[in-house]
Amino acid sequence: MCKFSDIDVYECPENTVIFLIGTIEYLTVAFVFIISKPFKKNFYTNIPFTIFMLAWFIYAFFIILNPDDYSMNLLSLFNFSDILKQYSDEYFNIIIFIICFSYFIVSFMLEKFVVPILSNLWNKRNIRELEERENDPQISVSLGQLQKLKSVINFKN
Repeated sequence: MCKFSDIDVYECPENTVIFLIGTIEYLTVAFVFIISKPFKKNFYTNIPFTIFMLAWFIYAFFIILNPDDYSMNLLSLFNFSDILKQYSDEYFNIIIFIICFSYFIVSFMLEKFVVPILSNLWNKRNIRELEERENDPQISVSLGQLQKLKSVINFKN
């Protein structure tokens, strides 16, 4: 099933699927992690980064949904058209697209909504522990540690 070439690069369905999904995962992680703290500015204020991300997302989704021969040869990707005709599964590219798009949406929602809530709960728990230890003579907790945690909580709200 795999096609070997002279330069130790071989086109294989498994490699192609891993490459396509992995590309979208890398782009998703780069996009998702830049929307949360400690970054102060929005991602779109970084114009080169925004242009690159948009162009690469469009190209990656183009490769998934409608691969052309030039891109397939350039990236040494396996052409699924023969296999899809054999098994009459013309929805393979759409399934890969749905997996990638779902991963993007779930990652974005988790980072935007769930992570701040969990982070806030974690910091409140730490403040309670420090306040309890504040009166314990055996454990010295500096007032600076307590104020720093409280300022982090107030900053996030």
